[in-house]
Amino acid sequence: MPEGTEQQWVKAALACREQMDRWIDQALARHESVPYMGGPDEGEFLSSWFSHYLLTGDERIIQFARQMCDGFRQHAAANFFHGYPPQAEAHHGTENYNYFLLRLWRVDRYAPAGELLVDAAHHVGNWVSEVPAWFDWDSGWFVNWWTGTRQIGGPQTRFEVPDHFRLIQLALAGYHVTAESKYLDLCILWSRRWAEAILQAPLGNPPLEMIPPGSNPDPEELRVASCRHHLTADDPLVEPHVASGTLDALLDLWELTDEEVFRNAARKLCEALIPELGDPAAEPPAGYLMQYRARTGDTSLDERILEALGPLRTPTEGNPLMVIESFGSGPVRGIGKRWDMVRWGYRQMDGSIQPEQAHSCASMALGYALTGEVEWARRALELAALRMKLACQTLRDGRITGCSGDTIHAVAAGNGRCSGYGCMTAAYYPLVAGAIRRFGQEELDERLEPPVPPDVATLMRPAPCTEPAKIYPPRPAASQRE
Repeated sequence: MPEGTEQQWVKAALACREQMDRWIDQALARHESVPYMGGPDEGEFLSSWFSHYLLTGDERIIQFARQMCDGFRQHAAANFFHGYPPQAEAHHGTENYNYFLLRLWRVDRYAPAGELLVDAAHHVGNWVSEVPAWFDWDSGWFVNWWTGTRQIGGPQTRFEVPDHFRLIQLALAGYHVTAESKYLDLCILWSRRWAEAILQAPLGNPPLEMIPPGSNPDPEELRVASCRHHLTADDPLVEPHVASGTLDALLDLWELTDEEVFRNAARKLCEALIPELGDPAAEPPAGYLMQYRARTGDTSLDERILEALGPLRTPTEGNPLMVIESFGSGPVRGIGKRWDMVRWGYRQMDGSIQPEQAHSCASMALGYALTGEVEWARRALELAALRMKLACQTLRDGRITGCSGDTIHAVAAGNGRCSGYGCMTAAYYPLVAGAIRRFGQEELDERLEPPVPPDVATLMRPAPCTEPAKIYPPRPAASQRE
């Protein structure tokens, strides 16, 4: 075992691996014999497992994911029409497709997952005659926020909100499965208008709704659809775009088209996230900034990021604990927050609780990505392992209501406002494997050679850094292995 700080990052990385292994072992024992129950986001709790499969090669993950996919297919055949709910708003109707089936197809190319994705995606552009039109090709607008294969909202109440980017993500999934240009053409046509609007808006004040002439939507429905009911008076207005996956869609489109309008719009949204890097309970800001840097190679925001991060904070003393507050429904300020999320703190000698004051796991991972100072990575991994341990001792897995904040899945991969960023997906996998999300699923950096044995620790600065990964115990050179 190496000395000093080196020894500590090794222990922390192995502790994270141990907690994920333990959760998966226990969750499989709880769920393998349970048939699919029909939840609209029932497969989402596996979000962080797919990167674990890529890292470890644990085939049980894929076998269970296939089982869940097959269960969803049976449920859809019995309860949906033409592969999609008869009516659903853009936020919830797309969840199982974008956050479960797409991940499974990306890592395993499981044919039924691809078929289910296409059976839903071809409604986005009205490519099935028996289903009401979702998209108005003449105007380039979606017909409504409520879409479905039997019933949709009326054009007289037409409006668009960030959640429509979830339909774009679904259409992009159709493009990846089929390679048919019609899916990409729709995504470009629609998203370009929103990207231009984001660029025209003041920094930190991106559009949250667009209303075409002649439409008269209900104000309360518009408020809910644009997710303003999740915002406090001083919330950053970029929050609904985080929760809707706008940044993912823009970066995917930029990579597919080389159109700078998409990259520039993504950069502007990322720039608005920088002031939130100091929030101890917010993982998405650093997660998205890390994704943007890695995919574009653009480091022009680094100086401002480092200024916002400041020095690595001193750990809070006391006995670590996880707090679940009383039930309520009011908004919680910040990025990726829900009223039902767990809070983190430390019990003091006098019985009081000191809230967490350290950087979030993702912000510390981003600090390591920028500086190369191992202490940032060690602290991120230690905190992630601690939070997973506390979560696994107390919380449910997240199979029922995958967007809830009080589940193990929410700790690992974020709640429904986090767009897939939790302490595992935004810190652990980027740090040990350089994992960055592309087209709906994290991809491991080519500098790592998976599968990684359970007694081997790795540490890597995510792209655009290109320095070799730290590996302990060190692997022999390729010539020696041969």
